[in-house]
Order: sequence, then structure tokens, then C-alpha cells
Amino acid sequence: MAIRKPDDILEFWQEVHGILDPKWHKKFLSHKAIGEILTHPTENIKVAIRRNQKLSEILEDLRHQQSKKEEFLDKYDKYRKSRQVDTGTKIDQREKKSRRWGRAF
Repeated sequence: MAIRKPDDILEFWQEVHGILDPKWHKKFLSHKAIGEILTHPTENIKVAIRRNQKLSEILEDLRHQQSKKEEFLDKYDKYRKSRQVDTGTKIDQREKKSRRWGRAF
């Protein structure tokens, strides 16, 4: 299940933490953290939801995951920031070169 919209977050949250009383759905979906949570990759969101119950803590976890990723990339690729280009994986690079980027298989 991909998490692309607030309802997806609520659905996955309920799978992990239990059913939320319907009177809280609107408040959950309108929380200020939802927008930023959706900017992160689905797998990271799922990990953060499994680790935390509150939306503010989920967002903090996602930010922490991102900073750890940046530290890792900086450690193993000293010149990454000077290139200012995210090289991606070798498969991503090959698809970009062959103009098949975003192609569905």
C-alpha cells in the first residue's frame, strides 16, 4: 500500500495502532504535520508510524531518518554536494540515459 494522501496515513495508522474513534478522524486528517509527512517516501512513513503513535512524533522520526540518510551519503560520497545532483541508483541512471525514466513495467 502506497501512502499518497492523508486518508492513506489514517488507514495505515489504524492498522498499526488500532481503530480510531470516528469523531477523531477529522482532527487527525487536518493535523498540521500531515502535509509534511506526505513528502517522505512511503517506506519511511510506515517505519515511523510503526515506531510512534503521535503525528508530531512520526514527523520528528521522519526528519531524523532523513538527516541520517544525508549523513550517510555525505560520509561515503564527499563530493555529492558539490555536484548538486542526486545520482540515484545505477538503474535510475541507466533509465534516465535511455529516456525511459518513469516507464511502468
